Formats: sequence, structure tokens, C-alpha cells
Amino acid sequence: METLSREKRVNAARASLVHAIRHTFKPGECLPSERELAEKLGISRNTLREALETLRASGILLRRWGLGTFVNANVGLIETSLSELKPIPDIISASGQQCDMAGFAYRKCDGEGEAAIRKCLQLDAPVELWELERVYLADGEPVIYLRDYLPSLIDGLAVDPALFKRDMLSFLEEQCHVHLEYTITFVEPVLADEMIGDRLSIAMGAPILLTRQIAYTEEGVPLLYTEGYQRTDKLSFHIVRRR
Repeated sequence: METLSREKRVNAARASLVHAIRHTFKPGECLPSERELAEKLGISRNTLREALETLRASGILLRRWGLGTFVNANVGLIETSLSELKPIPDIISASGQQCDMAGFAYRKCDGEGEAAIRKCLQLDAPVELWELERVYLADGEPVIYLRDYLPSLIDGLAVDPALFKRDMLSFLEEQCHVHLEYTITFVEPVLADEMIGDRLSIAMGAPILLTRQIAYTEEGVPLLYTEGYQRTDKLSFHIVRRR
């Protein structure tokens, strides 16, 4: 219980720091001393140091020995990790920005590319596919456009996309009682076409990142295929590699 309590304190301190970095400090600016920051946030210096270290590890802060701790010049980018399976709203909220969803729509999938998606999901039975689309906003600005494809029937239960509220991971767990364990993701730099440009409020031909992702259950069953279009001026990936 004590460990969990400490983790909660560190997470709360981290969230407060991220909010201050987003709204108070400028990119490249040096942070106040640890003593001053701890007093402003009303936390212990030990908790502050742990929170600062997580931000340094993620690249939001830079330590310059003998000079202090500085806000990374690229702090405006929302950091996402290819090593973690986290909902987009959580990633945006963790960056200190308000997350909203817009343009949510769903339909039965019967267009071009359906055969390829069915192959990815290993669907041989005549089960229909749902297509769900939406745009996620960070502080009112569109940052990522998603299209999800999943079977209309999962373990004998009918999938009702009208019940979708926030993110696909929560939807599948709460409505379909399915837990996604891991994904295989392909990342490709592309140029925005007219439709993507309209969804993300960027010019046609602007560079974006396209992610194609297949999500698997604990039993290794492919259940969800996702195409994500991400603004490179608002989001960036980081990759943790271990030997």
C-alpha cells in the first residue's frame, strides 16, 4: 500500500509539472530550483525528484550539469511510445492538454480494402465488420484521426458501436469483456490527402505519420485493425530498446 501511495504522489506531481510546463514555462526555459518547485507544488523534494526524473527520461526535460533543468525545445510535441499500449486520450491528458473527441461515426464496412482487413483479422466466417472513425483533439486542435475495424460479433456477443464513449481499449473491455494484450504496428511517413487534411485541419500534401496496427487478445487472436493518421507537428513517437 505504501508503494502504491508513493506512486500516486509521484504521478500527481508529474501531472502538475506537465501542466506547468505546458502553460507557464517556455521551451528552452530553465526551471526554478527543486526547493522552490516543491514549495509551489506542496510536495516533498523526494517526490519532486522522482517526478522530474520521469520527465527527463521521456525527454520533456533536459538536465544540464552545473546549469539546471530545462524545458525541451520540442516540448510542444505529445510523446507517444511504441512500447506501450495506451489509449490516445490518456496520452494526450498525460501531456497536460485537454483531450476531446470529434467526428465520431460508425458504419458497416463494405468498401474497398475489406478483404485485406478480413485477412488481417483471420475472419473466414461470414461475420460483418464495423468501421469506427473519430478525431482526437488536444486543447481543441486535431492531432490524430483513427479508423478502427472489428467484427460485429465477438465471442457470440453482438458489438454495438453506439455504446462507444472514449477509446477502443475501454470499449472492448467494458462492452465486450475482451482484453487486448499486444499489437503489431507498422509506421509509414505519408502525405495527407484531401480527406485526411480536412479531418486534421492541415494542408493537403502535409507530411503525416500513418500507423497500421493489428491488436491481439491474450490468446493471440487478432481482433482489431486500426489505421491512425497522426500530425507530425503535434505528436512524436519514442522507442525504448533494451538488450
